[in-house]
Amino acid sequence: MTDADPRWVAFVTGADRAGTLTALTNVFSTRGVNFESLSAGSVEGDAGLIVVTFLASDRRRRLLIRTVERLAVVRSVEVYAADDAAVRAAAVVQLARGEELAPPAGVDVRWSGDSTSGRPVLVEGTLADVERVVAHARARGALSTGMVILQPVDAAAPAT
Repeated sequence: MTDADPRWVAFVTGADRAGTLTALTNVFSTRGVNFESLSAGSVEGDAGLIVVTFLASDRRRRLLIRTVERLAVVRSVEVYAADDAAVRAAAVVQLARGEELAPPAGVDVRWSGDSTSGRPVLVEGTLADVERVVAHARARGALSTGMVILQPVDAAAPAT
């Protein structure tokens, strides 16, 4: 695995029971693939959503996904290239009072809130654009930031 490997986002729906997350992380770790990020979403009924970002060659990605799909605790897996426009994110950014949220040039995001009041602002857009806004805000001394990757809705076919 190299820095030149593509970045992927996997959306894994798994059983809401002890060991599901461990089984998933074991597949990646035994194949030498590190998570860039991992989050567990809300549980609906008896299943929950786990979102993982990682770097891997296309060949290794296919192997990982085939193996994850075979886990008894996994219901479904969808994988997208991280730069796919279907992969959306939302972030909360809080700047110091008087600071205005000004996304960097070339970034297409929507936001709501008034950052100059010192209150958190909600930012939404593609994963790549939201990450750029968060990095820009951190460089400007953001008091706090948090981000979540949103599961694609009615998107084109993923790269699975």
